[in-house]
Formats: sequence, C-alpha cells, structure tokens
Amino acid sequence: MGVSHAAIPEGDKRWTIRHWRLPPCFLKQNPPSRLKNAPKAAGKLSQAYAIAKAANNAQLMTEIVGQFQRLGQFVADMQRIEMNPIETKGWILDIGGGGEGIIGQLNGRQVVAIDTSREALEETQNDALKVVMDATDLRFLSASFDRCTAFF
Repeated sequence: MGVSHAAIPEGDKRWTIRHWRLPPCFLKQNPPSRLKNAPKAAGKLSQAYAIAKAANNAQLMTEIVGQFQRLGQFVADMQRIEMNPIETKGWILDIGGGGEGIIGQLNGRQVVAIDTSREALEETQNDALKVVMDATDLRFLSASFDRCTAFF
C-alpha cells in the first residue's frame, strides 16, 4: 500500500491520509521481476485515470482500468481519512511510529514513538520521543501510557 499525505498548514492539527487499497493477492500475481518497469507506466496510467475521472468519462476510465489490469496493477478508489489529535492529558505510545509519524504529527511531545527501524524513526519529522524498540519486548513500566496506537 502506498501512502501519501497532504501538507499540514501551520498550526492545523488535522492530518489527511490518502492511499490506494490493493488486494492481498497483489504480490502473488505480480512478482518483483514483473513489476520492474511497471511503476513508471502505472504512474502515467494513474494520471490518465485522474483526468478521465475529473472529466466524468466512464468509458475512458474503464479502458484505463483495463490497461492497469494488463500491466498487472489494480485500481481502487482513493480512500480519505481525516484524523484529529488524540484527546488525552497523558502519554501516548505509538507502535510503529517511524516513517510518516502521523500520531507524532498530531500529538507532538505527548508521543513516544517506537519502531524496530532506526532509519524509519530518523526520517520522521515530528516532536515525538523516538525509541528503537520491538513491540513484542516493551521496556516501559506498567501504566506508563494513557493511550496506545499502532497505525500502519
């Protein structure tokens, strides 16, 4: 699943997530060797699909979906989720908090973000406390957190 996000206007604590939903069988039907040159073609088809959708041209949209299928790609409508900061006065444990670090973007210094990947934590742009840790072996005292999230 590819995830992209819209920029958050300064001072705005909402977060908008947009993503394409792919069926679980996707990688079985599309081994990496087959997908080697597919991303560029899929990107162009995505642009064409967006134009056809904006023009409300159902026939062209159907033809483009057929091209995606021949390429071994799947098309689904974009999903949109709007999230607000978590309301709590205590600490929030964010499991898998690296990468986009959405919970840290929403709640900043209230968040302790853990991830097994140091690189994922380093790329996160937020004020959360970042700790390399495996969620199957937590090293915190009981009742350290009021809330726990695992957002993937």
